[in-house]
Amino acid sequence: MLFAGRYEVIGELGSGGMGQLLLARAPRGARVVIKTAHAREDDERLRDEARVGMRLIHPNIVETLDLIEHAGRPALVTAYVPGASLFDLRRRGALPPAVVCRIGRQIAEALDALHEAVDENGRPLQMLHRDVTPGNVLLGYDGAARLIDLGIARSLESRAERTESGAVRGTLRYLAPELFASGPHSVRSDLWSLGVVLFEALLGREATRGPMAAAVGKIVSGKIMEIEPSERAEPAVVRGVAQLLRMDPLARPARARDAAALFAMLEKQLAAGRDVADEGRRAVIAAIGPEPDQRRETSQEAVMRAKEMFFAEARLQTTGVAEVAAVVDGGRTAPERPASALLLEDELVEPAATIPESVQPGGMPSTERLPRTLTPNDALRAYARRLQDLESRGGPKGPRASRH
Repeated sequence: MLFAGRYEVIGELGSGGMGQLLLARAPRGARVVIKTAHAREDDERLRDEARVGMRLIHPNIVETLDLIEHAGRPALVTAYVPGASLFDLRRRGALPPAVVCRIGRQIAEALDALHEAVDENGRPLQMLHRDVTPGNVLLGYDGAARLIDLGIARSLESRAERTESGAVRGTLRYLAPELFASGPHSVRSDLWSLGVVLFEALLGREATRGPMAAAVGKIVSGKIMEIEPSERAEPAVVRGVAQLLRMDPLARPARARDAAALFAMLEKQLAAGRDVADEGRRAVIAAIGPEPDQRRETSQEAVMRAKEMFFAEARLQTTGVAEVAAVVDGGRTAPERPASALLLEDELVEPAATIPESVQPGGMPSTERLPRTLTPNDALRAYARRLQDLESRGGPKGPRASRH
């Protein structure tokens, strides 16, 4: 089957929150990923994603190749990079500390390119990614990390109808604490999300395990970096990650390039002359096997491998009214919500007074405290109300599974 008259479709990868993904072959034989929107009202958002992606030519951002028309609708074409998502790698255990630092450096450099992008007149586009998660970071067989999914990246050039500038979209377990207290997305909230991703890669597990409400409690109470007694983590990397996970956003690095410089220094210290890229390659091979010969790989094998990469995050808890709006609030719950979405009071954890001393850079105790008015219960209720308001103003409908 030919798509738009020139892309040979290998197979369907599935559907995300906004659209469908196809694995295809370009005219010269390279594999690509084609993304289409489910509904016509999402077409402009897809064009927005293309506008963002075509501005960004960076070795650590998966390349946006084309915006095409098919059956009168837009379709986005991006490069296909064989490898594994950090979600998939995390399920198989912790990554070497030097590899975690290399990933941190490369993704921070990618975010800096996004944040600092300008238009043809040199005007800053003020772009933010807003969904840095393990499923949106790929580690290729070449050992390089790449950022994917610009589907909810936001800039001044966005033409689709938008809600208020402070609207929260993204993946709940990776949202910065200020977003639960009516704070806006920012460069520093993107860096918080990167910090959670790196912490998980270092330990080989979720930072916020258990029910979603308990996860929110950990985020807003400063307990997200708790390390269990049986776990071992490189102290220098833990201290570096902790700089991205400070509760006060103003205490985090001001720019992504500052975070990149931090992890570049740590990578050099921990590498001790070793080839860290090769360590990354070996981690991918150990997790999912050697890179296949594309000439001999069957279409079914190619599609199954691509599904693992691009749809890992379907297993993560993403934001959406249906997932949080059923919080018990004054004895009332949101109507017409599935029973499985109900979050009971006893699932919520109490706030900690401070961030644990063990994760502070240099071992210094933290003086950062949770605002007295923001308990985990209040945070989740406020977040639910914001999402309900987002829907009522004509924003994206229902839960969103962020996808490439």
